[in-house]
Amino acid sequence: MSYLIQLHSAMITLLASGWSGLSRRQAVRILNAIIAEMKKVLRRGGTVEFPLGKLVRVRRHFSKHWDSVDDWPANRQRYTVAWELDEAGDRLLN
Repeated sequence: MSYLIQLHSAMITLLASGWSGLSRRQAVRILNAIIAEMKKVLRRGGTVEFPLGKLVRVRRHFSKHWDSVDDWPANRQRYTVAWELDEAGDRLLN
């Protein structure tokens, strides 16, 4: 979770730097709007594409007991997000 906070802060700092002409408050609003749209797309089952890959929604697999009873505790979500690298991302990271 702290990595996401650091990434969020770094992106806000980049947006609010002198070259963009945005204030910090404007940068926060823009970044939050982008993240909200990404969440909507993923919630609907779509994909969010980036230059080195994409984010996709994947179903989590728990034991057969959870599927048969359909009794989901609050801390178990049926879906999560996975990062799929494309060829350029794979070459860069491997």
